[in-house]
Amino acid sequence: AVSTAGGVSVNYAGSSVPVRLKAADFETAYKRLTGKNLSYVRFTALPAATEGKLYLNYTSAVRMGTAVKPDINYSVKASPSVEQITFVPKAGYQGYVEVPFVGVSTDGRSVAGALRLDLSNKYLPSHFTDLTGYDTAKPSVEFLYDAGVAKGYGNGTYGPGRSISRGEFTVMVYRAFELPNAQSSYSFPDVPLDQFYAPAVAAAKALGIVQGYGEAFMPESTITRQDAMTIVMRAMEATGRTVPYVSTSILQSYADGNQVSNYATVPVSAMVYLGAVDVNTARQIRPFAPLTRAEMAVLLHYILTQ
Repeated sequence: AVSTAGGVSVNYAGSSVPVRLKAADFETAYKRLTGKNLSYVRFTALPAATEGKLYLNYTSAVRMGTAVKPDINYSVKASPSVEQITFVPKAGYQGYVEVPFVGVSTDGRSVAGALRLDLSNKYLPSHFTDLTGYDTAKPSVEFLYDAGVAKGYGNGTYGPGRSISRGEFTVMVYRAFELPNAQSSYSFPDVPLDQFYAPAVAAAKALGIVQGYGEAFMPESTITRQDAMTIVMRAMEATGRTVPYVSTSILQSYADGNQVSNYATVPVSAMVYLGAVDVNTARQIRPFAPLTRAEMAVLLHYILTQ
């Protein structure tokens, strides 16, 4: 029988980046309460989808491993182990997450417990010096930094307000979705092989994720918001992610929804529906506006944690 006297509480503080659980934290909390050695835990419920997800053997937003399941025993020593579990917060979520579990000692004693996560931007790491005024984007920037997608400029700056070029954006998508390399780095005549974005553009082109303007890709040109959304949706489809079907009639509720180009109506509708792009107070999507590096971070963060 499960003891109802007291309870094991394992607490973590985090922000937007994945929280990796430690078996020692569960062992210590269990022994402090019971005086017994913990053998394994069994989660009895999972976090709400709006809060985030627990994964076993999570490596990245692409190599997520497998979802943690209720009623599976997660050992503190053997596999599957508590040590292999990571909680990935949903983009935009702040607040408390409580995941109930039962802890079982080496001599068979069961005690109820809870994994508690306090997710707040006050715990957000700060790797860049120029994110003041970008409170909405900062959690996404830090998530992408932790994932190795966004690396900044090497002098402690991220450049959140800077427009992002088509070549640079393709690099971010290439990293975020971990696209396989193409057989050749050649893609378009205007993408020199010695440029840092050449392998990314070639990989994305091979998968049908990016297209050019005739023979040109225009890698140094600023990417528009609608083109960025289109590329992200193609990347989702190419890597087997679920893209929600959303009627393009959703665009009618935005002041400039009728300005979205025909080829972009489906991806823009999907990204707006998912909340992956910001809409200003005038309810404008701004499809032809340059995408900034802050907006890029928010877009990719929301998609990678949906």
